Amino acid sequence: VSRLCMELVCESIDLDSNGTFTVGLAFDDDLEEAVLLACTIRRPRPETKLPREPGDPPEEAEPPKPIALHVNGQVAEEDLGELPKRIELDVQLNWEEKTTLVKHKVRESPTSAEESATSTGFYTTDVAFDVAKAVFLRATGSVRVRLLSLKC
Repeated sequence: VSRLCMELVCESIDLDSNGTFTVGLAFDDDLEEAVLLACTIRRPRPETKLPREPGDPPEEAEPPKPIALHVNGQVAEEDLGELPKRIELDVQLNWEEKTTLVKHKVRESPTSAEESATSTGFYTTDVAFDVAKAVFLRATGSVRVRLLSLKC
């Protein structure tokens, strides 16, 4: 695989369940340990808070953080805005340099789109591999995503 193209509509990501949606490539069946590409739509992870002491005033609720697009752990698009959004991904893999170039468009309507690009190294680099064997779609929490197309 040298290229992965995908179109999807991200309709909702639940705040309370820390919902996420990932499309990725792996070089082995063990998707947890063998990922070379992970494009994830999610909110930033919640910050760890210290335990409260008895008598402390109640904490004020923080406003929800924006939904972002992450590529191999790096933020590619900091704020996708209000959902639903149509997202187009065009991923090019450079096997010699072990890097990815991810071009992405976020659309609110059929005529609106701005293309951005993010370049990053493969997610896993400490194991020798020269082929992607699995494409995967993974959701955690409560999410609603419509897959429109996927090509390798």
